[in-house]
Amino acid sequence: MRRWPRASGWAWPATRVAVDGVLIGVALADALLGLYQATPVATGLSIVAAAGLVFRRHLPYLSLLLALPGLFLGSGLVAVMIALYSVAAYTRARMPMIAGVIGALLGYVVFVDIPTTLEDTTLTVIYGLLFVVGPTALGLLTATRVELSDRIQQLHVAQDEERRLAAEQALARERVNLAREMHDVVSHQISLIAIQAGALQVNAPDPDARRTARTIRTLCVATLEELRTMVGVLRRAGGTDAGLTPPPGLSEIAHLIGTSGIAAVANIQLPDDLPPNVQRTIYRTIQEALTNARKHAPDAPVEITAHIDQGIRVQIYSGPARTAPSSLPSAGVGITGLRERAELLGGTLTTRHDTTGFRLNLTLPAPAGN
Repeated sequence: MRRWPRASGWAWPATRVAVDGVLIGVALADALLGLYQATPVATGLSIVAAAGLVFRRHLPYLSLLLALPGLFLGSGLVAVMIALYSVAAYTRARMPMIAGVIGALLGYVVFVDIPTTLEDTTLTVIYGLLFVVGPTALGLLTATRVELSDRIQQLHVAQDEERRLAAEQALARERVNLAREMHDVVSHQISLIAIQAGALQVNAPDPDARRTARTIRTLCVATLEELRTMVGVLRRAGGTDAGLTPPPGLSEIAHLIGTSGIAAVANIQLPDDLPPNVQRTIYRTIQEALTNARKHAPDAPVEITAHIDQGIRVQIYSGPARTAPSSLPSAGVGITGLRERAELLGGTLTTRHDTTGFRLNLTLPAPAGN
């Protein structure tokens, strides 16, 4: 709905009071100076027409109604022009405004005496139209300018809000990415340290070395607990995946398996030119599977296969545990994060765990050209 400029309350700013005072003074001077041998009624109506401009901002139609009698019977040209401007600038009802314009035009004709010749009639109509159309058009122009300014201000506010929301969403995505990186990278490395420290604690001949290894493993366990809490806090911020740093690719998988401390056999037949986000998802999937194998079945064999067959297929199998699982804590979001990664790429990730072991299947759409 179109907004029209309205005066805001009765407590006018000093500038508005000064402007209205000047306009009332000009209208009053026009009324008094235009009267010559006028009757008391004409003089009074002219004064009322000028005084009625006090209401021009809040009750512009009242100002116009008070000004018209002075135009018909007295001298209120300026008062009527100001009232017409106020009606056009501060109201939005078209029919009352048109009626006021017609009334002012008739009052002007009476004010200058009813013409008797065609020439006088033509001039009277032209001057009358200028008399009523000029202030009205100026008032409409003012209303349009104020409305445009309001729309521009609203647009600026909307743009600021949009930028704020975009920044918040970007921050949320960064938090989720940070949570995933902490889980995928930091948790993986700390788990390796804990496992190596546990092995040293069991096999080291030196008692001091065993105590040190036990301390290291205890610190790793506490660190993983803290990490789990931090990952949970960051993930609650919401958001979607977006790359932060260049991701690890297929070329790093061999090193990942070699440093995992697990007897894993890999048969990866994938091209090296896969998109970075696809390579990253495959890498993180294998990394998470190895981490879970270390925790739940540290002595079980692991088989990893990857190939393209109407899509990219990665299959990871970990045999059943032969010894007690590790007591290392888990953040509990690894598989969830992997499933989210797969869905973001249009793929799926499924898992199955039974007495024969643990199976993880990752399926991704094959990139164009592969």
